[in-house]
Amino acid sequence: MTTQESREKQIIEKLLDDAGWSVRTQSHYDLVLSSGVAVRSFPLARGYGVADYLLCVDGKASGIIEVKACGARLTGLEAGAEKYQRGLPFTLPLYTRPLPFLYESSGVETRFTNGFDPEPCARNIFAFHKPETLKEWIEEGLVGGLSRDMAADASPEYGMRGMTFLHRIWINMPPLLEAGFVRRTIENLESSLRQNNARTLIAMEDCSCKIFTAVSLIYRLLKFAGARRVLYLLNDDNLKDQALEAFQGYISPYRHLKFSEEFAVETLNDRKLDPVATVCISTPVQIIDLLQEKGIIMEKGMASEESSERSYKEVRPIKYCPDIPIEIFDLVVVDESQQSNGSLLEPLAAYFDAYLIGLSSAPDEKTINFFHQNLLTEYGSESTGLNRVNVSFDP
Repeated sequence: MTTQESREKQIIEKLLDDAGWSVRTQSHYDLVLSSGVAVRSFPLARGYGVADYLLCVDGKASGIIEVKACGARLTGLEAGAEKYQRGLPFTLPLYTRPLPFLYESSGVETRFTNGFDPEPCARNIFAFHKPETLKEWIEEGLVGGLSRDMAADASPEYGMRGMTFLHRIWINMPPLLEAGFVRRTIENLESSLRQNNARTLIAMEDCSCKIFTAVSLIYRLLKFAGARRVLYLLNDDNLKDQALEAFQGYISPYRHLKFSEEFAVETLNDRKLDPVATVCISTPVQIIDLLQEKGIIMEKGMASEESSERSYKEVRPIKYCPDIPIEIFDLVVVDESQQSNGSLLEPLAAYFDAYLIGLSSAPDEKTINFFHQNLLTEYGSESTGLNRVNVSFDP
C-alpha cells in the first residue's frame, strides 16, 4: 500500500469510526462484534479480487466501500455492481444479493448508491451513514414494494408501501385534495422529487400561500412517503413562532386532524434538537451554530452593522458530528432562500443527506444557480435565466 493509499484509508476509517462502525481486519473480524462492522480487504470469489471494505449490519453483509485515489473520478459504482453481486462468497451471511448499499470514497469525496431506490443512482454525501440507519433502510427494503407503474390509488388506505423514501414518492402518494395554485405547485414539486433532483426552487409571491403550500407538501411527504424528519429554515428568528402556528393550525384534508395531532413540531430555541420532533423550525445560523457546538469547525466572518445575522465567509474542513448525523433529515425546506447567501446554505446542503427545497418570492441568478437551475414555474417548467423569474401566481 502506498503512502497516499494509506492516508486515504485512514481518513475513511476515521469517518467510519465517527459514524459508529467498528473497523476490523479480515482475519480477525467478528460480524456480531457490534451492530456495524466494516471489514478491511474482504476477499471475494476467485477472479473478483477484494472489496476494500465490507459493511456488515447485525451480523450480515449489507454494503461495500470501494476506495479511490484522491482526485479520481467517482462513478458511484453502478457499472461495477455486478462484481459485488457475483463475487460475494455464497457462505457469506447477507440480507439480499446484490448488496443494496454501495459507497465509493477517496476520503475527501464520497458517493453513495441505494440499491433499493426505483432507479438507483449515486449521490454525493458528506460522510458515511450510521449502521442503525442502514438497518432501518434494509427493513424497509426487504418488505418489498409495488412497482412504480402501479397507481397509488390501488391502495385506498395508502399504507406505507415502497422500499425507500424515493420509491414511496413514486407509488404511494394519494390524489391531491388541494385546489388551484397550491395543487399545481405540490404536483410540480413532487414531480421534481420523483426525478431525484437534489435541489428544487419554486417562486411564489403570496406569503400565506407559500407557507400553506410548504406545510401541505411536508404533510404529504411525512404521511405517505414516510419521511422521517424535516428541517424548515427561516431567515428571521422572529418568524419561527408564526411558522409554528401554521404547522399547528394545518388540518389534514385526508384525516381531518391537525398537523400537530399527528406529528411533533418544534422550534429550535434551546440549542438542541428534540429527539421526538418530526419537524424542526430553525434558521440557517442556528443550525450552523448547533453543528459547530457539536464539533463542526467553521471560520466565522464578522457580523455587519446592518444585520444581526452572522455571515460565514469561509468554510474550513468540516468534522462529522455523531449527534447530528448526515441522514437526520430527509427534507430541508428553506423559506425566502434568496436571502440566505451561499455561505450559509452551502455547508448545510453539503452536510445533510437530504432533498433541498427552496421557496422564494423573487429569486436572483445566484439563488437559481445554487438550486442547480431547477426553478419550477406555475406550469412546472424549468428556467435557466432571469427572464422567467418574477412570476405572479394566483392562489
